[in-house]
Amino acid sequence: MLGLRDRLLTRENLFLPAAVAVSAGLAAAALYVSFLREMLGTVALGWTEIALATSAGGLGYLAARVGGRGQGGGRRREGDLGSGAPSQW
Repeated sequence: MLGLRDRLLTRENLFLPAAVAVSAGLAAAALYVSFLREMLGTVALGWTEIALATSAGGLGYLAARVGGRGQGGGRRREGDLGSGAPSQW
């Protein structure tokens, strides 16, 4: 999530880097803290599984970066709403 932003630390969302770090820490705790492992029924990852997960994440990052370049950058500027019509959620 952070890797696809123009700048990692922006003034728009100051808590995003902290939220990502806390999320990663909680996921690691669920895998490596014995009490949480027993309660959640998880198994600690070995080096092979960690390498596979890291490479899969890296490939996803590269695909998002390369895929965005072929379509005019794929980034919106502030205030750019496309056709000017109000967005419908």
